[in-house]
Amino acid sequence: MDDLKPCDFCGAGETRIEEHRLPPTMKGPGAITSVTIRHFCAGPDILPKCSITVRGRDHAQAFEKWNTRTPPPGYALVRMDGAEDRVAHIVEAGIDLQSGHQAIAREIIRAMTEGE
Repeated sequence: MDDLKPCDFCGAGETRIEEHRLPPTMKGPGAITSVTIRHFCAGPDILPKCSITVRGRDHAQAFEKWNTRTPPPGYALVRMDGAEDRVAHIVEAGIDLQSGHQAIAREIIRAMTEGE
């Protein structure tokens, strides 16, 4: 796991590497069919932990995918300074979006995406 870069989102958390193999034979364990890297972000107590999963045909491919991952099209990484308060405010506003909180939620999301 020394070859894995830290998580882009939390920089820490827990990472598990799972090997998927063919059934064992008389010659020993079955061949590796794929490798899965599962990362569980360490988050603040008020937010649930998120997870990231990357799969490859072998260790090298799975490690390469983890180390070179990029956000999907249409998404971007945003600055997280003060994110706990911002997300808590979005959650509170989301409780009753029918009563005019849409503008507040949009403003908070805009501030988060623009890094304010």
